[in-house]
Amino acid sequence: MSHPNEPIAKRLRTRNKITEQATKKPQELADPFLKLNEDCLNAVFEYLDVESLCRTADVCNRSRLISEQVFKRYYRNVWRNYYGKQSELRRVLCKFGHLITTSKAFSIVYADNVYLTFDDYVKYSTNLESLTLSKQRITCKGLATLIPRLKYLELDNCTIDYEDWETVFKECTKLEVLIFKMNTSGEFLVQTFPKLIKLEIECVRVSPATLASILRLNPQIKQLCTLAICHDAIIDAIVENALDLEELKIYYPYGPKESRIRLIWSLRKGSIEGLLKLTRLKKLTLLHLDIMYVEYTDLKPIPKLMEALSNENIPLEKLELQEFSIDSDDIVSLTSLKTLRYIKLAKVVRMTDADLIALTAELPLLSSLHFNFPFENAASITGNGLFRMVQLGNQLEHVSLDGNCKIEVTTKSYQALLKAGQSADRQKKIAINIENNHKIFVMASESSFAKEKTTSFRLM
Repeated sequence: MSHPNEPIAKRLRTRNKITEQATKKPQELADPFLKLNEDCLNAVFEYLDVESLCRTADVCNRSRLISEQVFKRYYRNVWRNYYGKQSELRRVLCKFGHLITTSKAFSIVYADNVYLTFDDYVKYSTNLESLTLSKQRITCKGLATLIPRLKYLELDNCTIDYEDWETVFKECTKLEVLIFKMNTSGEFLVQTFPKLIKLEIECVRVSPATLASILRLNPQIKQLCTLAICHDAIIDAIVENALDLEELKIYYPYGPKESRIRLIWSLRKGSIEGLLKLTRLKKLTLLHLDIMYVEYTDLKPIPKLMEALSNENIPLEKLELQEFSIDSDDIVSLTSLKTLRYIKLAKVVRMTDADLIALTAELPLLSSLHFNFPFENAASITGNGLFRMVQLGNQLEHVSLDGNCKIEVTTKSYQALLKAGQSADRQKKIAINIENNHKIFVMASESSFAKEKTTSFRLM
């Protein structure tokens, strides 16, 4: 009870609090819906969409707790298909932002569509562990509040202020994945990230020297993707400072026109000696090379590179080559890498049945083959060649032939191909996809091939 000598305002507050406590419980008990146990309420709330969960969270404390449990359990699947007005999306962040740990579900990559901004996430999502920002204006102060908890950070074409970014990134003690595609020099990234495993960096303005410094301070990096012209300076920066790499991807940066022009007129000479330095990466299991706008004095770099990788026993499992002019000699040279499971050749200028057969016969672990034929008559393949490929490749699961390669299939070869694909000796099912091809010549009336631009043939 309040004392008569207490101030009137304090006595009123105490009386109102007692009245609220006395009336709250009977009101809740009066609602038959709230008499249901927690399991029943969870089962009912699971049928609600995100917007409805926001409303139920305002009903009472118990309803809010159930709404938060359901949101936490199902929000990823619900949110991916939910695009509303800016006010609705902000309401979701306001109600459940503290439960969000990844921006993959609440991604602002599509900010042009959903109208969410970096400031919204700074204000409501204080427990993020994964954040993707694309074409957003970000501030040093705002990112500083999020970055200590982040394990995944992607910055793509964002506008930044010019404050002390070096100090902000020093707080990335938990960061495991960093994707940096920004129009800056990136010098503030030259520091230690103790848990960083994967780095993807666009080297439009980031120099090879800066890249080398980042790698030197973070020797624990296992996966590296650089968007840069694949010249010797980039390769030197990598092989001299990241000897424990397991995955290396060097892509040509298909960015803004002015950035491409600047790169085209930068260093563009490549040497076979530079490529051969990749053999210093003794743990490499994945290699992607894109040599757009790189000129090699040696016209046949692939056989020499494959031979060197084989001699050094590099455990390469996945190989992707882009903008190399691949011919039969290059394809056959791949057979020296016995650990290969996945091959993608994006510019094949000549290939025959013998090349397909050699790959599947000499590579026992091979499971996936992808070929792109940019020119007409770049390859000549028959049904018999496909049959032998399927027959020899017991591990082969997927073959893709994209472009105008010449393919001839007879009734006899088609039946043999079906038989080989459905053989009990095969360990796995196989799918053969033929796309964007005007040169298919089919004599098998039973064939599931069709004389169209896109054809799929699946052996089950």
